[in-house]
Amino acid sequence: MERPAEVSERRSPSVPDYNVSTSTLAFDRHFTRTAKGILLLAEISLCLNCGAAALYLAAAVADALSVNQATRGRHNYNCWAASAFFAFLTTLCYAGSSYLSYRTWKTTEEEK
Repeated sequence: MERPAEVSERRSPSVPDYNVSTSTLAFDRHFTRTAKGILLLAEISLCLNCGAAALYLAAAVADALSVNQATRGRHNYNCWAASAFFAFLTTLCYAGSSYLSYRTWKTTEEEK
């Protein structure tokens, strides 16, 4: 069976040409400079830092509890002890960042 050489052309229905670069969900750069925008960003930062501090605290406690299972003086013990130390250090950093975010949020809210 031989196919015909002609190919039928299908035309899609004409689609209106919308400008996709503008949207109601577009980022508003001027909003972040207003008091309301700064307050919203501070709240997001506060929630993110508090959540990260809680998760790192849970991980640090689990890591510190696992150090007791290693034999003292071996490589695994030293690695687990070091990882527990740095996990608690990271937790302190996130807790400090949470505190600073909270202070920023409170001062921004009071100025409003």
